[in-house]
Amino acid sequence: MAVTQNKKQRGFTLIELVMTIVIFSIMSAMLGQLLMSSYKTFTNGNAISTMSAQVLLGVERMVYDLHNASSITTIAANSFTFADQTGTSYTYALSGAALQRASYNLVDSVQGITFTYLDLNGNVTAAPAAVAYVKINLSLLNNGIPLNYTTSVYLNGLN
Repeated sequence: MAVTQNKKQRGFTLIELVMTIVIFSIMSAMLGQLLMSSYKTFTNGNAISTMSAQVLLGVERMVYDLHNASSITTIAANSFTFADQTGTSYTYALSGAALQRASYNLVDSVQGITFTYLDLNGNVTAAPAAVAYVKINLSLLNNGIPLNYTTSVYLNGLN
C-alpha cells in the first residue's frame, strides 16, 4: 500500500500569517489611538461642563445678592462688600483660587476676577455711592482648560 501526497494542500504560509498579524496590529494601534482621543475629548468636555455649571451657580448667586443690595460699603478690583435690605453684610472676594462669599467658596479654579463699577451713565466710578452696575469678569483654569465668563449686573436696590 503506497501513501500518496495531495499536491494541493490547503492552509496559509508563514509569510501570509506574519503579514496578517502585522496588518492587524497596525489597525489595532490606529483604533486604540482613536479610542484614546475620544476618551480625552469626553473627559475635557465633562470638565468644561462641570466647571461651567459651578461658575453659573456661583455667578447667579452673586447676581441675586447684588440685585438685592441696598448699599455698597467697599469696592476694589477683586472684591466688594455690600449690605442687603435686611442689613446683612456680604463680601465677595478672591481667596487663593476660589471666589468666596463670606468665607464660603462659590467657584473654584479661579485664575482671576475683576469687578468694574459703573455709574448710571456707564462710566467707571470709584465712589461706592455712585455704583449702579457691576461688571464681573471671571477667568478660570481647570485641568489646563481655560474658561472666561463676563456679566454685568444692575443694582436694583440702590437706584
